[in-house]
Amino acid sequence: MNSLMKNDEFIFNSSKKIEKNFLDSINPINSIKEKKTFFQEHNKFIEYNPNFEYIKKIDYSKEKNNLIESEKIIGKKMIEKIFKTRICNLLKEIDLIEKINTKKFCNSSIKLFGKPKNSETRLAEELIQKKLKVLKKNIKPNQIKEKIQPLLNKTGFKAELKQNMSAKAAVNLTKKKLFINTNSNFSKSDVTRFKVHEIETHIYRYLNGLNQPFKTLSIGSGEEYLKTEEGLAIFNELKITQTNSFQEKIIAARLYAIKYALKHDFFDTFDELNKFFEKEDAYVITQRVKRGIPYCDKGAFTKDYCYFSGLLKITNFVDKGGKIEDLYYGKISIEETKIVKKIKEINKPKYLPKHYTN
Repeated sequence: MNSLMKNDEFIFNSSKKIEKNFLDSINPINSIKEKKTFFQEHNKFIEYNPNFEYIKKIDYSKEKNNLIESEKIIGKKMIEKIFKTRICNLLKEIDLIEKINTKKFCNSSIKLFGKPKNSETRLAEELIQKKLKVLKKNIKPNQIKEKIQPLLNKTGFKAELKQNMSAKAAVNLTKKKLFINTNSNFSKSDVTRFKVHEIETHIYRYLNGLNQPFKTLSIGSGEEYLKTEEGLAIFNELKITQTNSFQEKIIAARLYAIKYALKHDFFDTFDELNKFFEKEDAYVITQRVKRGIPYCDKGAFTKDYCYFSGLLKITNFVDKGGKIEDLYYGKISIEETKIVKKIKEINKPKYLPKHYTN
């Protein structure tokens, strides 16, 4: 095995170890209990900040040392530019996990994911002030699971119900699972959204990456990659659902919430969002941006700003003549498409959403 393939295999395997429990490490294990307490206190007009608890921190010191050593011997070939980016971002992910529930968590999050620009915040603020009809959420988690599984069958993934999630649904690529939140109710449009967002974006890009000569193209981390990944998922959603303005308002609110949470605690962030959303949606968004932050502290888990910022980025890419198909070579950023297309052994994307192939 040559050095390129050895480095590729090492980065891919290291990523699988880290990504396997990444979100589980950041999602509170007592979220259901704390949400109940929050609303009990809120109904009494008492300000309450949830005191979130997390799983025991996983020791990634061995992986960290190996990644640092590996980075030193990476060369200057085309694919090795992507290798270096992946190693750098995996080290940032480890740092973030190590800082969960500490005062340094917010800064570690900003180093990995970045934070909203003022221009983006202004656009988000305009969107969240729109008066839009709230979608009816009368579909149960097990019903969503039954509808989603047939759509997953050709991918090798399985739908599974899960508690203590901050999102309604989330893909774990390493476990080949699409997790559905047991504590959420869903609207009719959620089935279509999950198909387009979770399957035809996240899973398809992963499977296309696995089909490449370098498995590293099936993984991605960091600010620019995540903007492309989540921005594309939302772009695909809006292309299919067309009238789903409320979902666009939700992702704008996530960015706005991060900007606000950087200077406010949980309760004040919820109170601010409650001006524009019903209590349930305001709480869900607040929990997403406040996970990992110590009790009562200012600060945010900044990952969620990438959804709205990424949508703006993808829209700009398409407006300038960019082809969406080029983003399906694997889990790559817009910036990496030029590098990937120059790799001689690269394979054309096998999995593409139907609305791009019809």
